[in-house]
Amino acid sequence: DDVQHLAVISPFLTVMEQPAETMARVAMQLLLERIAGNAGKQPRIVTFPGELIVRQSCGIGIVHG
Repeated sequence: DDVQHLAVISPFLTVMEQPAETMARVAMQLLLERIAGNAGKQPRIVTFPGELIVRQSCGIGIVHG
């Protein structure tokens, strides 16, 4: 995840930003459905949007002297 300190340490780390709160909320809903016996027999695939944030750890923007 894109936590704040990763954008300020050198080299700046490339990260994958994810909607952590939404992922946790959906995980809780799925767990509660399973506990209640309403989960169904078929597996469910849940996807979430993400954003790749490319920084210096990939060699982008590093100045070689």
